[in-house]
Amino acid sequence: MRAAALAFLDSLADEQRGLATFGFDDDRRATWHYRPVDRSARHGVRLADLAQPQRNLAHRMVQTALSRHAYSQVAAIVALEDVLDALEGHRRGRNSGNYFVALYGEPGGEDAVTPWGWRFEGHHVSVNLALVGGEVAPTPLFLGANPAESAVRPLAGEEDLARSLLHALDPDQRVIAVVAGEAPGDILTTNVPAVAGPLEPAGIAGGDLHGVAREALAGLVALYAGRVPDWKPPPVDEVLFAWAGEPERRRPHYYRLQAPGFLVEYDNTQDGANHVHTVWRDPDGDFGRDLLRAHLAEHHA
Repeated sequence: MRAAALAFLDSLADEQRGLATFGFDDDRRATWHYRPVDRSARHGVRLADLAQPQRNLAHRMVQTALSRHAYSQVAAIVALEDVLDALEGHRRGRNSGNYFVALYGEPGGEDAVTPWGWRFEGHHVSVNLALVGGEVAPTPLFLGANPAESAVRPLAGEEDLARSLLHALDPDQRVIAVVAGEAPGDILTTNVPAVAGPLEPAGIAGGDLHGVAREALAGLVALYAGRVPDWKPPPVDEVLFAWAGEPERRRPHYYRLQAPGFLVEYDNTQDGANHVHTVWRDPDGDFGRDLLRAHLAEHHA
């Protein structure tokens, strides 16, 4: 990841580097967006303003952070911007070049302990990495899709596995798992810099599930944790599953997964339930906060 970041930085002209680089302590590192905000709300250098070799190097950075499956999802979501632009009659000027790359701090040598990080972000994508003492914090990690279902379904597994889990619950379990008859209009944590704590109602615990339902929950947790290579998912027994809204496809629905240090939200309610938002967060460690606390205790006591 460090090598990919340095290669990208080396490809930039001075003006581009000025747009792309920030101090690691810059407050904007925790200011992130997944909605189609005005360009002035974004920071970093825009893909559309880079030459193709530079754009390729930016994508290589993303590839170092994500599994092949998750990077394929990102590539499909970015390409969907051009589809969405056509569906909207080109009113909003969306395009697949409206994604921004920002680096925070200086990527150092192999043994560097100085924290640094980077972000790849635009409509429906926000990949945030913090690197502290050789360890990586990969959250918040947001992927969405509009349309969620067209010629491709970038987030098909996230929807289908959760629905199979819901249908595998017995009536008593479903009473616990279904926390609301109506789905919220978006993920509840939105793009806040820090999540205060667990979301309530909590839903049903994986330790109370067996057979097909337990396997579906394990698969769903692994799907999100698997967005980052070699990331260890939380124990299934500790994961809580909550559902809100309707059980059928193309009807508004929402779910979340929660365990210590692990929070996932999924929402599909907009545009005829054909517009998905998903996010993976760590309430204690978003933007590397837990790694930074340990780093400060060790190196700056």
